[in-house]
Amino acid sequence: MKKRMLRAAVAALMVLCVGVVGLQVQAAGPRDGETVDGSLLTSGMEVSDSFENVQRTGLVSMGVSRLAKENKGLIFLSGSTTCFRTCDSVKVYFYLEQLVGDTWKPVITKRKTAANAFFVDNGIDLVVDSGYYYRIRGSHLAILGSESDAGYTVTNGLYID
Repeated sequence: MKKRMLRAAVAALMVLCVGVVGLQVQAAGPRDGETVDGSLLTSGMEVSDSFENVQRTGLVSMGVSRLAKENKGLIFLSGSTTCFRTCDSVKVYFYLEQLVGDTWKPVITKRKTAANAFFVDNGIDLVVDSGYYYRIRGSHLAILGSESDAGYTVTNGLYID
């Protein structure tokens, strides 16, 4: 009987330890749950948006934009463009925007172009002002001869504390 109780206590302690170790504390944003210009405001660890061309028409097959918290005031932003076939030029642009009042204001623009490729990606760590929501707008472009194709992404707003 004592052995059973001891095993149950040890099992309960292990579950408790796993729960505590996996616990992450993060500040909730003051406007979490609101939607501003199509972006839901959240205090998660990351936000992303993507599209996929399932009809296999055009050149661009997929685009992804991602914004993640790295540390207090430090974020990682990234984007990628994937094409169905090798193109003369494949581009990804991502625009970091900060929510000021009810308006998304531009902070920084990053872009990368790959020649004679079917894929391009770009990412950067960036220090930003704490206490604001941020989002990424992405443009995903491809050119092959006289043909061009594009797709767009917009993430939700992420609160950076």
